[in-house]
Amino acid sequence: MKKYIIFLFIITSVSICSQEQKINGFPINAPIGFENFGDLQWRKDNDFILLQSIKANTVDNESFKKYCAEPNRGLKFLECSPITFNDKEHYICVQESDTGLLMVTLLVYYNSYTYTIISGAEINEDYEDAANRAMYNLGYMNTKLSLLE
Repeated sequence: MKKYIIFLFIITSVSICSQEQKINGFPINAPIGFENFGDLQWRKDNDFILLQSIKANTVDNESFKKYCAEPNRGLKFLECSPITFNDKEHYICVQESDTGLLMVTLLVYYNSYTYTIISGAEINEDYEDAANRAMYNLGYMNTKLSLLE
């Protein structure tokens, strides 16, 4: 009986802490401390990560920059900055929500899929800390996606 209870405790702990999901047949997870709260959605306190994909190359930097800067209900445009990785130029859209979240968005193309990564971090009183958290989470997910094969 004691072994059975220990086994149930271990299985329950693993399933509660497990955040891995599948995207296009590959396992993916968010940084440590994030918990799954929906399909390809993770949350840690008031910070979150959302991931979407479409089977096509829909990365168009000019359209993305225009979309990012367009007025949007509840979001204030802050900047759309270029970043280069894997020898390609991409743009990171930075917006602030009416609810006090800093949101960063990135479109990337890997293995026949375009991925949208959205990372949100609660600003509280320290904007720089929120920016660092949001960018870390965005980079973490981008790295995970680049390794899918």
